[in-house]
Amino acid sequence: MLTVSDANPLHFVDEDATVFNEEEKPNVLHACFFDTWKCTSEVRTRIMDDEGDKVYSLRIINARTGVQIGADIPFVVTPIVNDNVSQPQNNDFDLELDPWVANEEVIGLGDADWEWSANQGGSARVSLATPSFIGSTDKSKDLRIDFSLVANRTYKFRITGECGEPDDQRIRVYVRNSATAYNTFAEITTGGNFVHELSVTPTEDCNQLIITGENLTDDGISFLELSKVELVDYSFGGIHDISFTPQVLGLCGLPTVVKIVDVTDEEAEVVLKKTDELNFDEDSNWTLIQYKAENDFVGMPYDENSPYFQMYLPIQFFRERNKMEVVSAKLSGGITVNTGSYMDRTRRMMIDNVPDYKHNKFLIILQHAVNGSLLIDGHEWVIGENSSYEYKDPPTDDYPLQGAEIYLNRKNYATSNIN
Repeated sequence: MLTVSDANPLHFVDEDATVFNEEEKPNVLHACFFDTWKCTSEVRTRIMDDEGDKVYSLRIINARTGVQIGADIPFVVTPIVNDNVSQPQNNDFDLELDPWVANEEVIGLGDADWEWSANQGGSARVSLATPSFIGSTDKSKDLRIDFSLVANRTYKFRITGECGEPDDQRIRVYVRNSATAYNTFAEITTGGNFVHELSVTPTEDCNQLIITGENLTDDGISFLELSKVELVDYSFGGIHDISFTPQVLGLCGLPTVVKIVDVTDEEAEVVLKKTDELNFDEDSNWTLIQYKAENDFVGMPYDENSPYFQMYLPIQFFRERNKMEVVSAKLSGGITVNTGSYMDRTRRMMIDNVPDYKHNKFLIILQHAVNGSLLIDGHEWVIGENSSYEYKDPPTDDYPLQGAEIYLNRKNYATSNIN
């Protein structure tokens, strides 16, 4: 599934959705709004999918003629692999007492059986009445466990046990299907007390886990435990990045729509997302805002190496409302002295009339100041204490655009003077 976060600078909607400039609502005036970039500025976007074999490109269309401008721009993909570990339910593995049986021919086992324990999320163990040989070269002398494993799924577990002192002793672990031969997936050289973490990804469904030994000393094996059974689901996907400069592509002054296209199958490509009409104008007086986060946020993948994303917004951001607080103490005799002062550098940001989707996007971008970085005019800013995003009434009740304002503080600018 494709994820296009609202933290993207470009505002995408589904290909079959109605964009703002085309939308008509009853009792609401129709107004157009064009997201604007300077021609020489980089336009960067990032999408993510949870399928590892998808190929996407960006397609630029003339909004008036519908004709494509230039060739598709391919996204640069960074593959991602997630290993999601879960504790399987008993019925996935037939993990009841009865199926965990030891072969009757194991020397010294007698009536001892595998015992179920709830420790470590579930385990099965056997304590042998006397030290015993298992396996050797006789496949009838081994421990067989009914254990369902699904093909192409990864399972992890731990084998703990005790046997004689190390001397080229080995324990082999097999998985098998009743219709196939033994399939070794682990061979452990061990001795004394041992703990081994194992994993297996069978290529076909299996129904038995078999533990056998080789070159065991006279001490044999006195204890075995199988525990920490985990199912690991690997999911594959990709982070897809793209950037372009309007001037380089000859887009200055052209009414433009940008689309995301799935081109995995060139014979059956699918247009997935589109923007409203964009305006690339070098003379625009909109203000550049840059942002990034330290961790994934609202569906946008970030890390410590993520670049700044940037957008332009029609704002006024120059009116300062610097705040100073003075701390005083009253002494005997009614004398008051100042003991310290603090000052924050604060600016009021006034956002011009824009559609609601633009306000929502900007609110998400402002939140990057909490666990990342928000740059305006080359300085980092944070949301002021007790500051809120206040909407302003539109010119008329039926006008679809509205303004807003918020106070921001220069990050790390606060000064203090303490006696």
